[in-house]
Amino acid sequence: MLNLLTVIRNNFTIAPQIVNAKKVIELLEYDLNMTPEELAVHIYIIQRKIIDYFGESNSKELLQVLSYIQRMYTQVEIYYSAEIGNNLRIIHGLGTVIGARVEIRDNVTIYQNVTLGDKGDGSRRRPRIEDNVTIFAGSKVLGGITIGANSIIGANSVVLDSFPENSIIAGSPARLISTTRS
Repeated sequence: MLNLLTVIRNNFTIAPQIVNAKKVIELLEYDLNMTPEELAVHIYIIQRKIIDYFGESNSKELLQVLSYIQRMYTQVEIYYSAEIGNNLRIIHGLGTVIGARVEIRDNVTIYQNVTLGDKGDGSRRRPRIEDNVTIFAGSKVLGGITIGANSIIGANSVVLDSFPENSIIAGSPARLISTTRS
């Protein structure tokens, strides 16, 4: 059985007081027999539990190693400082990036090559994705914006503005195509 603990112990040097802690062993002795997208979300959940247990500053080295493993094995990057609700679904996740401090609520579906992050303008503001949003392939959602609940973002859209709930959004730059009733 290949598990994260074996991968880390065989390939990385981590402070023994962290990697040998009972809580870390419990979290990392998990079979890697899952899809890459499931593994990416699983590693994110492990990182959040490690932060809760040790604090971010005390476990930075292990968090960075897990981030590296996440990118290497899954081609999906989910920053451990993102806030993600229940039932995140990543479909064909290759190239997907969920940046630091992005907020994603419950029941969100993200397709391949989606980027959620800042605009690169130094503002460090990140998007908030509300419940039941679907983001199709190649879309970029950037800056301190909010995508309302039950919205759909069309493929290859570049979203730089907030949109209300029940929106259908598409284009580059993205614009409101229509709204639906829930």
